[in-house]
Amino acid sequence: MMDCAEARSALWPPERLRVVDARVTQARLHLDGCACCQEYFQQDEALLDVYSRVRELSAPMTLRRRIFDNLAAARWAPEEALGVEPWAGRVLQRSAWPLALVAVVGVVTVAQLGDTRRTIEPSAVFVEDYLRRAVGQEHIETDDPSEIRHFLERELGIALDPLAFAGFELARAEVCLLEGRLGAMIVYKGADGSLSHYLVPRDHADPRPPSVSTTANSSSMPVVTWATADLEQAVVGEIGAEALLALTTTSLR
Repeated sequence: MMDCAEARSALWPPERLRVVDARVTQARLHLDGCACCQEYFQQDEALLDVYSRVRELSAPMTLRRRIFDNLAAARWAPEEALGVEPWAGRVLQRSAWPLALVAVVGVVTVAQLGDTRRTIEPSAVFVEDYLRRAVGQEHIETDDPSEIRHFLERELGIALDPLAFAGFELARAEVCLLEGRLGAMIVYKGADGSLSHYLVPRDHADPRPPSVSTTANSSSMPVVTWATADLEQAVVGEIGAEALLALTTTSLR
């Protein structure tokens, strides 16, 4: 006669497909007559249901902002205060888009802080983005400019209509965490590729006209940057540098 431990071993996990052999048949017969094992599998099913629903939940805004603030504080704290030793990370092979994101982050940092801050490991950007996604994915997929404007106002307090790039259509917008600052990325899709428009709020920025970044030469895609009185902005595109600059300049008129 099969005992409880053997029956549970034969039937767990319950969601896994298995061949109904003599052992499984005996385990099911035991389960039919054992109240303890029935309760065991009911609890297991309930736990799986909770796990499934948790994936669809978003953390409260207060918690997400607290995590963002802590990330920003840790980013700019002296390494000695964090109890870690400076180190040089390994060079990783990355695709073009992640490299372009690192380039944008570097450009925005140079524009905002000059050389007054310590050098940041590019890999930290991906850690921050992963943590942001783990606690809540603030994004919207739409080609409606008014919906994206409302999204930016609600999430970041930015009153801004998305730019119109000739030959490209709006695809989505999402919140980004760049160098410890909450910003946004608006993605456009076109027949020849895609564009990403980054916006990072900044107090008292010095306005600059659009120009091709000279600090992003390591990226396989060009980056155009500019600034208004309260925003640092950048566009990354799968087109040539001069074409991207012309497209950006035209969209700002």
